[in-house]
Amino acid sequence: MPDLLQVALFAREFEDVLYFTSPPRPVQKLLFAVLAPLARLLGYRGSYPEYTNQPPSERVEVEPWSGWAARG
Repeated sequence: MPDLLQVALFAREFEDVLYFTSPPRPVQKLLFAVLAPLARLLGYRGSYPEYTNQPPSERVEVEPWSGWAARG
């Protein structure tokens, strides 16, 4: 489970598409503004390109879902 410093960097990096529902948004912005520089000093990053640029490790075939037809 990520610690608060990792969460702070992640939240700052992806704040345009993601935010947490708790604590309230103003509290998050203040808390993460304080913690993010500390996390960077300790060597944390918001994302790690060496992991995000890898292809999937395996492929799984998925059958089409027929749930809506079954509800009719």
